[in-house]
Amino acid sequence: MPGTQAQLAQRAQRSIKTVSVELAALVLLGREAHIGDWLRQPRGGKPIAIYVAGPGANAPRPPLTPGALYTKRSRVRSGFESSGGLARA
Repeated sequence: MPGTQAQLAQRAQRSIKTVSVELAALVLLGREAHIGDWLRQPRGGKPIAIYVAGPGANAPRPPLTPGALYTKRSRVRSGFESSGGLARA
């Protein structure tokens, strides 16, 4: 550690699914690992969590980009997604 799920899976030579399950358990305990930061993808998409060993509070997820917010509102209006607390603009 530190690293994303994909980086940690590659270093440990395990599948991403296995690493994902193990990291979820470690983060849930809050003593073994936590989300130290978020990595924004250069071409958009969901931010990627960067995991750090040791205790600590998880870093808050970054806010949606304007493009992602527009897409989410469009999907909510068309009925493909629930609002999930999304305020109307």
